[in-house]
Amino acid sequence: MIGALLRTRYEILQQIGDNPIMTTFIAHDRARDRNVVLKVIKEKYCKEHEFISELLDLSTQLKSIDEPGIAKLLDIEQDDGRWFMVCSYLPGSSVYDRLKRLSTLTQSSALTVIRRVLEALVPLHEKGHVHGDISARNVVVGSSDEAGLLLPGVWRAYSSSVAAGVEMLPLIAPYLAPEVTMGGMPSPQSDVYAVGVLLFEMLAGCRPYGGKTPAEIATQHVSSEYPSLTRLNTAVPMPLDELVKKAMAKKPGDRYFSAKAMLNDVKLLEDALRFGKRLTWPLDPQPETAADERVGPRLNVVRDQEAEKKMAKRRASARGEGVPRWMVGIFIVTASFAIAAIGVLAYNNLTKPKILTVPNIIGMTFAQATAELDEMDLKLKRVKQSPSDEYAVYVVMEVSPSVGQDIRQFSTVNAVVSTGSNFVEVPDLTGMTPAEARRLLASMNLALAAFVETVYDPSVPEGTIVSQKPKERTNVERQTKIAVQVSTHSRSVIDAPPRADSNIYTLRWQLPDSPFPIMLRVDVEDVLGTRTVHQEMYEPEENISLDIEAYGPKATFYIYYDGVLESRITQSARPDEDDDDGDNADEDSVD
Repeated sequence: MIGALLRTRYEILQQIGDNPIMTTFIAHDRARDRNVVLKVIKEKYCKEHEFISELLDLSTQLKSIDEPGIAKLLDIEQDDGRWFMVCSYLPGSSVYDRLKRLSTLTQSSALTVIRRVLEALVPLHEKGHVHGDISARNVVVGSSDEAGLLLPGVWRAYSSSVAAGVEMLPLIAPYLAPEVTMGGMPSPQSDVYAVGVLLFEMLAGCRPYGGKTPAEIATQHVSSEYPSLTRLNTAVPMPLDELVKKAMAKKPGDRYFSAKAMLNDVKLLEDALRFGKRLTWPLDPQPETAADERVGPRLNVVRDQEAEKKMAKRRASARGEGVPRWMVGIFIVTASFAIAAIGVLAYNNLTKPKILTVPNIIGMTFAQATAELDEMDLKLKRVKQSPSDEYAVYVVMEVSPSVGQDIRQFSTVNAVVSTGSNFVEVPDLTGMTPAEARRLLASMNLALAAFVETVYDPSVPEGTIVSQKPKERTNVERQTKIAVQVSTHSRSVIDAPPRADSNIYTLRWQLPDSPFPIMLRVDVEDVLGTRTVHQEMYEPEENISLDIEAYGPKATFYIYYDGVLESRITQSARPDEDDDDGDNADEDSVD
């Protein structure tokens, strides 16, 4: 659907997500000259009256929600039988995508994200609404760890459709509070529980409870003990572990009674970490009264009796009666250490993660390999991308530890992922129109030459390609331009000049900081259409300078980092007509 125009208004620019119910796109709202998010409902659910009716009702109820940390549901519209939701655009990437790249977040980053989520939840709850689907996929994180919530209240539409509920359950189950899985309705406190699960996931790099089916996961949430964060990540301090534990309490009455209450503790922890304060739990304890506070003077007779008893004990000890106190003390201390050592050994043996074997995930796509390891309670982390003539794009090439090696449960497997071959096989363009050939070549990281030669050939349909150079089945490097000859049935037609003058545009900027190499892709949109003109792996913070040829008086450049659109820059051939609209741009220095 890329390039499609819905309701003659919303131009679809990029797909950013997909689930069993809807596909998510970034689109440009031409009427208001802004970017929005479209959630296009899949055909099966467009025909479910109750599902669509619930979404329309939700749109009316949520019109009063206009908070900066919540993606606003602007409208529900229909185009040629397809229903879609129009939401405000929150720039950034989901926590789910961040964790796929980074495995875990730092304590300060995780707390900042959670603080932003809670700050968005407080007004939502105060207006009588429940989010109901807080998860790593529905929290977007931008620069400086600003976070935003997506899809508040849409759980109601899922629950109105048996089919939708079943399809979405595997995505929702890891964050559902025990009372919801047992038949209760989502509530502000079930939102607090989901926030606790999300914070656990960001700090530990895995979810607190796993299972092969939603039913197994739900059972874990209801009956399994809270898995200590400090055991999975020793850098997590005890008070932060206790905060997560309280948010994830099985009984709603044992949790934070509101998002606001949890927000207060999160702020206290943030300040303590920022300024190096000593952390204790509870974070804001009530003042304690002295345990030995006197309520009145003792009577002299009582004091004399106690003094006499102490003196008698000293005399008995001096005469050797009974066991000397120092010996009793040594015995107690020794016994305590022995009991503690036995307890620690038993606890470690009971709770120590299992020894697993790294499965053979080489040759799988990154998504398939991630799912395979998830079932084993292992984490997959992409540490490098590299070109390969053997493996297709996004396929796992290497892993560390290597296949067959032993690894602890809940550990991370590092993967090298293929970016595909540097060479592409030229397709057969004969019989296609130039427009059809241009679209096909763009999908293969190739391009059609700007100059299209016409030749007299009445034996083939007019306007179709007669020959090409390089020939079909030739292996060429990416971005190679393919020259073609197009048939004409008129002998008077001479070779046409290029349809537009070519211009060289220069882009310069610095890549952001990142723990991993960045796959940079640049697409250009000009009078010839949209095509990929550059794709290469770069190191973080590397300075980029690209000279790109485009056709016509103006060109728009789309810059992607690891497949995610980061900025859109429009330039004119004349410098005094530059029109850098900077949509979604993070790099202010792009020329």
